[in-house]
Amino acid sequence: MRVLQKLLCALGELEDMYMPIESAIGNRRLLKVEELASILTLKPKTIYNRLSKGQHFPIPVKRVGRSIRFDTKDVQAFLDNEQGKRDDLI
Repeated sequence: MRVLQKLLCALGELEDMYMPIESAIGNRRLLKVEELASILTLKPKTIYNRLSKGQHFPIPVKRVGRSIRFDTKDVQAFLDNEQGKRDDLI
């Protein structure tokens, strides 16, 4: 997780795009939709809409009862992948 934070600091234009995952979640392993939305700078409704309409969502969903959760490892992998795509463009 620190690697991501260092990369974001090194590339100033990306710093405002995503909230560092550590500040959003602390030590927990599963994220709520609202927490994921703040990291990705989306509205929670956007995530709920994509999931309910069956649209592809790039981060795997974990269901805990009726609740929707996202594993921090999956979120980190997604962010690292997005970072790699941006690095290819630079």
